[in-house]
Amino acid sequence: MTGSLRVEVLTDLGAAERLAPSWDTLAVECGARGTAGAAYCLAWWRHLGQGRLLVIAAFDSSGRLIALGPFHERRIAGSRVVRFLGHGMGQVSELLVAPGRDDAADAIWASLAKSPQPILQLTDYRYGGGGLLALRRAAEWDTRLEIQDLCPVLSVDQSLETLLEGRDHRTVRRTLSVAERNLKSEGLSHEVEVVTVWDALVKRLDDLDAIFEVVERGKGRLNVLSSTTRGFTLELLEREAKAGRLAVFISMIGGHPAGIVLALRTGPCLAYWVPRFNPIYERFRPGHLLLREVVAYACRDDMLRELDLLLGDHEYKRRWTSTSYDTLRVEAAAYGRLPPARALLRSVEQIHRLRQRFQRRSHGAAPRRSRLRGRLHSASPWSAR
Repeated sequence: MTGSLRVEVLTDLGAAERLAPSWDTLAVECGARGTAGAAYCLAWWRHLGQGRLLVIAAFDSSGRLIALGPFHERRIAGSRVVRFLGHGMGQVSELLVAPGRDDAADAIWASLAKSPQPILQLTDYRYGGGGLLALRRAAEWDTRLEIQDLCPVLSVDQSLETLLEGRDHRTVRRTLSVAERNLKSEGLSHEVEVVTVWDALVKRLDDLDAIFEVVERGKGRLNVLSSTTRGFTLELLEREAKAGRLAVFISMIGGHPAGIVLALRTGPCLAYWVPRFNPIYERFRPGHLLLREVVAYACRDDMLRELDLLLGDHEYKRRWTSTSYDTLRVEAAAYGRLPPARALLRSVEQIHRLRQRFQRRSHGAAPRRSRLRGRLHSASPWSAR
């Protein structure tokens, strides 16, 4: 107990699951992204988590959840390293704090500091997200913040047509026009299917598998449907679909899958997660064509206010958006222990990079573009299994 607050440390998955409805309500209340919600975090822990679950929850005097830290901890070289749930899977996360309850954030950071020599390594912490100021001013912690990445954001409080009429989107209009002209010259059509129901998505899993397999082959990037991550991804998609928070956009060119976007919804925000596009369709600008349909979908929904394109300052994202926010790398330890803690984290990251490089070489290089090209009217490249 902390004054009128009650703080609980949950290390059991069942206890965290029972908190999921309140967790999701709090995520909407504080404007967090879907990757900080219960479905994402707990599916990740169930299938990919290592170490110890460490969900820290603060409740007010009436028992309402007012703050939650979606954490886990790993033992590394004798130190306890505390990270977000979802670490390394493209998450944008934060300490979830109800508006006006900074005291609850203080209580959660204080609770974390009580354990022996903890190190915080919280990557892609949403700038402006809950609890940052509380951590900076906490007497128990010495904290360093660094900009980690950038997330472009688009307001969707108007129609697609009105949005594209603006001066800021002249380049987008020109790019879409070129794409349509190239499609017409090849005699090809472009359609986008939006799947929101789990049973319907199950029927399209072969197409999703083929998209990720071809696009990620030899690139060393994350294939969220690989044997390693498949359980996590399918559980996440099923939970989000059954909660009415999922939209999967499948782009078809000439009847063949050309790209995919998995979109997660949190209140008025739709998050654009792990987009992938087949490079053989590059001259048709598949990223722009698909993003146009995602934006149109969001603009038609009166409850949505923004489309968050999440991590990555890619050119095609910049052309569509006029605002963005940074994500931060947050590292903290007790005073006097932060320099050696940061050195430890850098050593661990170097080992991880070397391991990834070795794995990429073991899986072979990507096929040459010329080998992937061919007549678009021939059999689909996705069907080669």
